[in-house]
Amino acid sequence: MKISTWALTSVNKSESDSEESKGDDAMSLPANTASSVSKENALSKLQQLKSKQSHFKETTSVLTTFNRDDAASPLFADILLMLEISTDELQYIESGQEKDYRGYPFALIKSNLIGLENKQLSTPSLDLLKVNPDLKKRLWNTLQIAKTNY
Repeated sequence: MKISTWALTSVNKSESDSEESKGDDAMSLPANTASSVSKENALSKLQQLKSKQSHFKETTSVLTTFNRDDAASPLFADILLMLEISTDELQYIESGQEKDYRGYPFALIKSNLIGLENKQLSTPSLDLLKVNPDLKKRLWNTLQIAKTNY
């Protein structure tokens, strides 16, 4: 004898049905078990998703990994002026913390390279920019792109 399909049986069987299929009841699951399991799975997945998202901090400030002393520099003031950002809009963070934020309009990140990606402008230290005119030129070119795109 070959079994072609499997089906869940209803919990509300008549007594005659249950007497005829006594051996089959041990193998069948009530219909509401499958739905309760899926509800529990869905709720646990939703809770996991919420906990993953809850570590993000919302901000509308411009993030920067430069410190307040750097922000007082004339070169940094020129960068802010070019991007039309005031010092009041800045939120000072540690390097690497920009990944913990969302909703920010722009970020100025201290890095070894000059680049613009995903609303983040990476630039070397201000001291290095002051002594290297080629780096400064690349920064101003990147700032032009940033101003146009953001």
